Amino acid sequence: MTLYVPSESMNAYNTTDPWSGFGNIKTLTTGIEKTKIVEKPVITTMDGQISVSGLSGNATVQLVFLDGKLLDSENATDGIATLKALSGEVVIVKVGTESFKVVVK
Repeated sequence: MTLYVPSESMNAYNTTDPWSGFGNIKTLTTGIEKTKIVEKPVITTMDGQISVSGLSGNATVQLVFLDGKLLDSENATDGIATLKALSGEVVIVKVGTESFKVVVK
């Protein structure tokens, strides 16, 4: 059998047990030249404002009450979106398909 691995991982597979004992290790050709690891957004709150940074492009950020009602929505500018909420509220910050529960300070 042949184990196909990403070319950038070949050394790790050749030097790490149990993979290093695998008989035949070859690089996988996917047609994808480069991948990028996307970090989670950084969410901070202060004085009733929620700042979401680390966003790509003009990503849309939604602020939703726990009952599902939309409180605010903002498109990012230079990777940052700022939304308003009342201090002490617990809200959901939605970025793309991910959601984060946040207590507003």
